[in-house]
Amino acid sequence: MRWMIMPLRRYADFRGRSQRIEFWMWVLFQIVIFALLVTLDNVLGLGGHHGAGMAPGGTALSYTYGLYASGGLLTWIFWLLALIPNLAVQVRRLHDSDRTGWWVVMPIAPFLFTLAIGIIAVAARSLTMVLITGLFWLLSFGGIIWLIVLLCLDGTRGENRFGPDPRDPDAGRDLSEVFG
Repeated sequence: MRWMIMPLRRYADFRGRSQRIEFWMWVLFQIVIFALLVTLDNVLGLGGHHGAGMAPGGTALSYTYGLYASGGLLTWIFWLLALIPNLAVQVRRLHDSDRTGWWVVMPIAPFLFTLAIGIIAVAARSLTMVLITGLFWLLSFGGIIWLIVLLCLDGTRGENRFGPDPRDPDAGRDLSEVFG
């Protein structure tokens, strides 16, 4: 449980390093909280949708497979509150493998460019622009996959330019500090 809430204790701390267990337990914690909040939003009538079979607004020809759910007010509030610790733990996770935290924004740039080109493509009704938009969607998706790969990599052993190894908290400390 302590691993799940550690990013909340280090809310906006972008310095240092985080182990994989801290990151992935935080992800698991968020999945559980989101599931609870989506359910609560739907029960309390605070927005969101849930169901099975046909997507909202779907026709007889547009079926979804499995369940779908979307959150309402409580889900959005949690998402906003979790945004900073999400970014911070991702940056610290990248620091653990001796990479800059700027890799976190890698999938965002193609996405924003895609959004702009998509708007232009719709306005211009240009097939070429639509194809370019599709290409940038693929680049953005590839960036997300690459970021997940980076977050899964093992951290560097020992101290790196971002701080001491989080798996060995006593590394680099004077023995008199450890033993009094």
